Amino acid sequence: MNFSKSFTIFLPQNATPTEVFVRFKNEATENSATSPFSFIQSFITFVYEFKSLHSSESQQAIYTINSLTYDNFIQRIKKISSKQQKISIAPGLTICQAIKQLLRVNSLYGFLPEKIPEGSISPGPTYIDGMMTFNDFILPLKNKMQNLVDQYWSEIKDTEVVLKSSHELLILASLIERETYHNPEKNIIAGVYKNRIKSNMRLQSCPTVIYIITKGCKEFKRKLTFTDLKVESDFNTYRKTGLPPSPICLPGESSIKSAAHHDINDYLYFVASTKGQHRFSKDFESHKNHKKEWKKEIKQFIQKRKQLS
Repeated sequence: MNFSKSFTIFLPQNATPTEVFVRFKNEATENSATSPFSFIQSFITFVYEFKSLHSSESQQAIYTINSLTYDNFIQRIKKISSKQQKISIAPGLTICQAIKQLLRVNSLYGFLPEKIPEGSISPGPTYIDGMMTFNDFILPLKNKMQNLVDQYWSEIKDTEVVLKSSHELLILASLIERETYHNPEKNIIAGVYKNRIKSNMRLQSCPTVIYIITKGCKEFKRKLTFTDLKVESDFNTYRKTGLPPSPICLPGESSIKSAAHHDINDYLYFVASTKGQHRFSKDFESHKNHKKEWKKEIKQFIQKRKQLS
């Protein structure tokens, strides 16, 4: 497959993918040049990679397509994009947030898999060389996550009394991941959640409510309200007992490990502190006192910030 004519395409430095596509399509049509849609996608990817490495100070970038065969075109892509690239998906992101991040990576192209379940890919750094399709990039991360969950489930399944499956292990790990980024606390929080499940108490996990409100995609920039906590959803752990029906984010290995090998404790409650960690309680009275301390710390923090501004 090759173009029947040579033609030049003018691309503004800040052209959007849609603008690039329309310009290329129009030029190709006017010059009787046809190609599969996958070829056009590759061209768009190539243009952005080329522009990022060879951008000039001029307002327009000009590229001439001269009887370019598909094989030669792919070789040009590989030559320009041979530099190794690090792509890092942060633990705690939702699948929607992770996909938005991947769509901004120039070296990934093609179509996304039709359905990627929440919590199903492993976060962390990944290195790729040259160009790669979304499917080829995502599949190893799905396999890695599945292997991690299977590994930790196999270690506990004969003695575990709270979780009923490896899927529930993944769900619990996602709650832990969203509750704290402080690894030493994860085992304790896992113990709290399992204690509450065994006591038939609601988990009352704020991140599950935030997941409902944002649908796993939008940013949440305000405080939760009592009205939020009343929303009707299987994910609302303030209204439903037990775990939500699916993960709420992409948990890292430390959270999966903590969900499996939790701390044995008598805690039933925990509340945040301004130091980025939590205070744990065995009874509700202690928990209420800890909440008062937290509110006092927040008030002092706000006052101090006002004095400095």
